[in-house]
Amino acid sequence: MTARRLAVALAVVGALAPACIHKRRAHLEPDGVGSGVGSGSGSGSAFEVVEHERVQRWKIVTHVRGAAAELDDHDASALAGRLLEITAKGYTSPWHGTCEAATLTRGSRPLAAVAQDHELDASALTHLGFGDPLTELHFDCTDALQARPLVVYLTAEKALTCFQGVCFLMIPVNR
Repeated sequence: MTARRLAVALAVVGALAPACIHKRRAHLEPDGVGSGVGSGSGSGSAFEVVEHERVQRWKIVTHVRGAAAELDDHDASALAGRLLEITAKGYTSPWHGTCEAATLTRGSRPLAAVAQDHELDASALTHLGFGDPLTELHFDCTDALQARPLVVYLTAEKALTCFQGVCFLMIPVNR
């Protein structure tokens, strides 16, 4: 798969994130209460609120499009090279804008569940180098701007985030 196709694929996954947030929040919340912290009893994994002080920058390198992608390959490919940054207190992304203050919930998700959430074939994520389990970082903006929540999936030295039905593969950028 070319870098352009991978960037497009990642754009597709990011496109689906807003539509999937409600579905995904259910396994983050205990008994559907809405506290944002869940035991994950229904998903087979535990999620916890954690402190995030590590700054990390990620560069989009390619993408995969889901079945309900709102971005076409051309638009998704145009995002290659763009940066997503996790700051000491918040985040900045091409889709979410800037959030100055966010809470972070971290947990583990099966690759198949992530693929299903974003209407992707799991083999597309495996082809990008992702495997079980994925570490899921869910950032909820708490500042006055109220940027959309950001979800990032991690494995080894790669990250994945999704927007409007496109999932974007990202690699770390040295500061």
